Amino acid sequence: MRLSATLPWLALLPSIGSAFKFTKPDPNKKLDLSAEVITIAWTTETNDAAAYDRIDIWWNGPPGFGYELVKNFPLAAGTGEFGWNPKGVRQSLELSNMTLPSAKEYEFKAQLHLGNSTRGAGILSDKYAVEGYSRISAGHRLLQGSAGWLLVLGACMLSL
Repeated sequence: MRLSATLPWLALLPSIGSAFKFTKPDPNKKLDLSAEVITIAWTTETNDAAAYDRIDIWWNGPPGFGYELVKNFPLAAGTGEFGWNPKGVRQSLELSNMTLPSAKEYEFKAQLHLGNSTRGAGILSDKYAVEGYSRISAGHRLLQGSAGWLLVLGACMLSL
């Protein structure tokens, strides 16, 4: 009985991770994959910083493409940022002749967690379109290329 009386109060509490918000890059501008650095910035409130002390950041695109940009980056209350050099991703995509869709289908994912744990809260950014890559096509909804994604991800890892 005590649990049922507590449940309405729990619903009023903010969910873990809800106080985390991406603030950069601007989702109204295309991500320039030829840029030297793309700044990824965020704000987080005390409840996130108290629950988690690390963040992993991924860049995701269709269909299920994901590239880990940073792992176990320190997370504190307030603001934070990470400078991503997209050169390795761009070069890997070029080597595999991938064609990227021009639509807003790319996003960042923040995985908030403690230390080296993989459990935590996942938060997605707004969607972005991309530029600064030679094979972007409005006619292609899915990524296409002469090589599989294993080659792309392997080449990305080698560029680190």
